[in-house]
Amino acid sequence: MGNHYTNYKELGLFNNGEYLVFSFKKTEKIVSAIYLVSSLIKDNEPMKWELREGGMALLSVLMTLNGTEAMDKNRLLQTFFSSSVQLISYLNISRISSLISDMNAKLIIDEITLLVDYLKQ
Repeated sequence: MGNHYTNYKELGLFNNGEYLVFSFKKTEKIVSAIYLVSSLIKDNEPMKWELREGGMALLSVLMTLNGTEAMDKNRLLQTFFSSSVQLISYLNISRISSLISDMNAKLIIDEITLLVDYLKQ
């Protein structure tokens, strides 16, 4: 797998919470799953790109959470939650319109829901 960097603490990232490391890794897996299932969607289908952008937005918010003040954290978490709801909606639309399978949509939606519930605590 090469020499990719996974020790975030040495980089000074996520020093203020193991929950952020867990959440980041979980989101990384969710986004990977979205990329895998959306790879079967034709490139000229806009939903393919909406799904991918939605997943990347979740990762981006989590990276921004690192090192922010408590007040800003709440605002960013709200952004994460609303982005999650939007992504779940895209997955449901993709499932209903047969762009992705019921099973794949359900798996990804379940993982997003678990992550949102985890971050709410």
